Amino acid sequence: MSVSHSTEPRHRNLHYIEWLRVAIIALVVAHHAGQAYGPTGGEWPVTETVSSPFLGPFFAVNAGFFMGLFFLVSGYFTGGSHDRRGSARFAKDRLIRLGVPVAFVSLFVFGPAFYFSAPSETSFWHYWLWDYVGEWNVEMGHLWFVAHLLVYSLLYALWRRLPFAGDSSDRAKTRVPGHLTFLGFAVFLGLVGAAVRARFQQDYWVDIFWLVPAELVHLPQYLSLFFIGVLAGRGEWFQRVATPVGYVWLGIGLSCAIFAYAVMLGLFPNLMASDHAFIYFAVWEAFLCTGLSVGLIVVFREHANAPGRLLRFLAPSVYSVYIIHVFVVIGLQMLMFPLHLGALAKFIIVTGLGIGLSFLIAYPLRRLPGLRQILQDRRGGRLTGAAPGTYGFAWSGSVSYRKPSALTFSTCLARLSLPSPGSPARRLRSPGWRSFPPPGCIAATTAPIRSAPPIIASFRVRPPPPMW
Repeated sequence: MSVSHSTEPRHRNLHYIEWLRVAIIALVVAHHAGQAYGPTGGEWPVTETVSSPFLGPFFAVNAGFFMGLFFLVSGYFTGGSHDRRGSARFAKDRLIRLGVPVAFVSLFVFGPAFYFSAPSETSFWHYWLWDYVGEWNVEMGHLWFVAHLLVYSLLYALWRRLPFAGDSSDRAKTRVPGHLTFLGFAVFLGLVGAAVRARFQQDYWVDIFWLVPAELVHLPQYLSLFFIGVLAGRGEWFQRVATPVGYVWLGIGLSCAIFAYAVMLGLFPNLMASDHAFIYFAVWEAFLCTGLSVGLIVVFREHANAPGRLLRFLAPSVYSVYIIHVFVVIGLQMLMFPLHLGALAKFIIVTGLGIGLSFLIAYPLRRLPGLRQILQDRRGGRLTGAAPGTYGFAWSGSVSYRKPSALTFSTCLARLSLPSPGSPARRLRSPGWRSFPPPGCIAATTAPIRSAPPIIASFRVRPPPPMW
C-alpha cells in the first residue's frame, strides 16, 4: 500500500526528533574527526602520514545521507516557525540566527586563519579587504550548511508571500507517503544525481548566488529534502508514517551501506572501474539516503521518544556544536600528532573527545549574553495539536517566573479545551497560581492545532536565568 489515509498522528511528543538531531550532530563530528585519518576527497588542514582504509566507505556512506537528513529535519520545523512569526519576523530571525554566525566565522575567524597560516608580503588589512573579501575568496568551511539553510529559508518565506502558496496549517489534506512514494523519490533523485555526476565530479564546489558554496552532486538531495521536510511538517509525516514502512526502508538503507563497504574494501573491484560507475553510485546513494532517512526517523520515533535530563542538556546545544565542533576537532587532531597510535585508534579518540568537549563548550557558550538570541535552541515547546475545530497547546519546557515565592510551586497541570476556533483563551485556575499563565512568565500562546482534547500541559518553575 503506497498511501496511508490516517490523519491522526500516533505520537504527540517529538522527543525522538531531538534525539535524532543529537545523533546526526555526533555523526557530523565523527565525519570531521576522520578527515585526518582516512582517504577523503575534500581538503582538511590536518593530515596524518598513515590512514585507515576502513574510513573510506565510512565517509562515502555518511556523505550519502547524513547532511540530507539534517536538511530534512530542519525543514520539518520551518513552516511552523514561519506561521508563528510571519514572513518579516521569520526572515529577520533567520538572518540573525543563521547569517550572523556565517558572517562572523567566515570573515573574522577563517580570514585571519588563512592569512597567518601562510607567509604574505602584504599587510593583514590589505589582504583581508582586497584579497579575501574584495575578490570574494571568503571561506565558509563547514558553515556552508548554515548558509544553505539561510538561503532555503528565505526562499520559503518569499514563496509564502505569494497569493497561491496556501497555508501550512492545513494538515488534514496532506497524505502520508508510503512505499511507492519513497520508491519514486529514490528513483527520481538517482536519475537527477546521475545526470549531475555525468558532468561534475564529487567535491566540485561552486558559489550559488555568487556567495554560497555548494557541492553540485549533492545539491539536488539537499534542496529537495529541505522542502520535503517543509511538506512533512505540514502533514506531520514523521508522526504518521507507518512503522512497517519505516523498517522496510531502514533495511534498504542498511543494505546499501553494507554494499558500499563491500565494494570499497575490494570485494567487487570491477564495479568501480566501469564506465557507468557514476550511474551506479548515484542510484546507490539515492536509495541509501531515502532508506536511512525514513528508517532512522521511524526507529527513533518508536524506540527513542523519551525525555530526560541528558536530552535537556544535549538538544539545545546541537546548533552551537555544529558551529564550534570543527575547531575542537582540529585542536584534538593536532594534539594527537606526537602519539604513536594507529589511524583508526586516533579517529576513535578524537571522535569521542570531540563530541564530549563540543557539547561541554557549547553549553555555557549559548547562554552568554549577546549569544543567546543566536545560539539558544528555542524548540522547547511543542505544539501537539487539537481536534479539528478546537484550539489548544501543550508546552514541554520550563517557565521562568519573576517572584521568588513561585519557587515553592513545582508543577502545574492544566487542561485547555476551547469549543471552536476564535474562542478567547480561558483563564485557568491551578494550585498556587491565581491565574494562568502566571504574570511575568514566558508563556506559550494558543494556536490552531490538531489532536484529541483535552490537552495536558506541564510547567516546571525555575529561577529566572541571568540577564533575563
